[in-house]
Amino acid sequence: MNRKSKKSISKEQASGMSIQTQVREFLATVEPAETGWNAILREIQSYMINLIEEKDQLLKIQLLDSSLSHIFKQFSTQLTKAEEIEIRLWAGRCYENFGDGDKAVEAYQAAIALCDSREFNNQKINALRLAGNIFSIKSEWRKALKQYQGSLNLCIAEAENLGEAQVYNSMGILYFEQGEFHKASESWHKALEITDQLEAGTRLSARIYNNLGALANVQGKSQEALANYGESIPRFEKVANIQGLAEVHHNIAMTYADLKDWSEAELHFNKSSQLAREAGNIRLQANIKINRVKIYLAVKDWRMSEALCKQALKSYTELQDRLGEAEVCKFLGVIHTNKAEWKTARYHFQQGIQLTRRFKNPLTEAELHYEYGRMLKEKKNNKSAKKQYEQAVNLFTQLNAMHQVKKTKQEIAELGL
Repeated sequence: MNRKSKKSISKEQASGMSIQTQVREFLATVEPAETGWNAILREIQSYMINLIEEKDQLLKIQLLDSSLSHIFKQFSTQLTKAEEIEIRLWAGRCYENFGDGDKAVEAYQAAIALCDSREFNNQKINALRLAGNIFSIKSEWRKALKQYQGSLNLCIAEAENLGEAQVYNSMGILYFEQGEFHKASESWHKALEITDQLEAGTRLSARIYNNLGALANVQGKSQEALANYGESIPRFEKVANIQGLAEVHHNIAMTYADLKDWSEAELHFNKSSQLAREAGNIRLQANIKINRVKIYLAVKDWRMSEALCKQALKSYTELQDRLGEAEVCKFLGVIHTNKAEWKTARYHFQQGIQLTRRFKNPLTEAELHYEYGRMLKEKKNNKSAKKQYEQAVNLFTQLNAMHQVKKTKQEIAELGL
C-alpha cells in the first residue's frame, strides 16, 4: 500500500512545538499515495538526524520508539507483511546508528520472525546478517556466526550472489576482530570475487577494499593499506555513501598517524568526523575520538588526550562495545605513563587486558602488553617489563604482525637483561 503526507516536517516548525508532537502530527496526516513507505521513513529519519543535536541520542531513540508505536497502531490493518518487515529492518538500522544494539537486534529478530515463507527469504537474508553484525560488535562471536551461517545458507539456496558477498564481508570483519587475519583475508577475497561480477556490487566492494586496507595497516603494510583505501574512496563516492566515506577517511587517518604524518592524519580525521556527524553514526564518532588521541599524545597534550578518551569511553559504555572500552584503557594507560602516574597506568592496562581476554581480541591485548611493558621500563622495573614484552611478542607472532614483533624485540634488547 502506498502513502504520502499532506505536509512535511521542517526545521522551522521546531519552535513552540515538541519534536514528538510534530512527528505525531506528521504521521496522523499520511494517506495512501504514490510516494509509499520509503518516503515516510526517510522523512522521519531526516528529522531525527538533522533536528536533534548529536548529544541527544536518547531523544532520537525515544522518538523512534514513539514513531514505530504510532505506525503499527495506526496502520495495523493496512500494512502488508512485506511492508512491516521493511519497517522493522529500517528501525533496526536506525537503532544501530543511534547506539542501541539491543533494540536493533530486537527489531531484526522481529523481522526474522515475520519471514515465515520463501517469498520473504531476501528480507530474511538481510535480517540475519544485520543481527549477526550486532552480535559481532558485542563480541558475541558464536551468536554472530550462527546468524551469518543462516543467512549464507539462504543466499546459496536462492542464488542470491550479492547477499552471499555481504555475508562473507561480515564474516571477514568478525575474523579480523578475533585476530584470525588469514580467515579475514580469505573471506574478503571471496566477497570480492562475487562483487567484481555484479553491477550492483560497487558499494560492497568499496567496503571490502576499506577492510583490506585496515588489515594491511595492522600488518605494517602502510602503502598497501593506502592503495586499498584509494580503491575504496571512488567507489563510495560513486554511490554517494557518506558513512562509508567517513569510515575510509578515518582509516586513512590512522595509517598516517602510524606513519607519524600528523598533518595528513588530522586532515583525514577532520573529514571523517564531519561525515560521521552527517551520517549520525555514534560508534564511528567514538572511534574517531579515540584514534585521534594519537595526535595529541604526539604533541604531549595530556589534557586533550584524556578528554577524548573519556568522551569515547562514555559512548562505548552506552554501546556495550567492550573492545572499544579496552582501546580506551590502552590510551589512558599511556597517558598516565607519560604523567608518571604508575599506579593509575597499571590499573588501566590490567583492565584493558582483562577485557581483551574476555572478549577475545588478541591484537588489542598484544598492544596493551606492549604499552604496559613500556610503562614498567619507564619505571625501571625491567624484569616485569620483559614479561609484558614477551607476552606481546607471542601474540603479535600469532597474528603474523612481524613489524610489531621486531619493534617489541628491540625494546626487550634495550632492557639489557
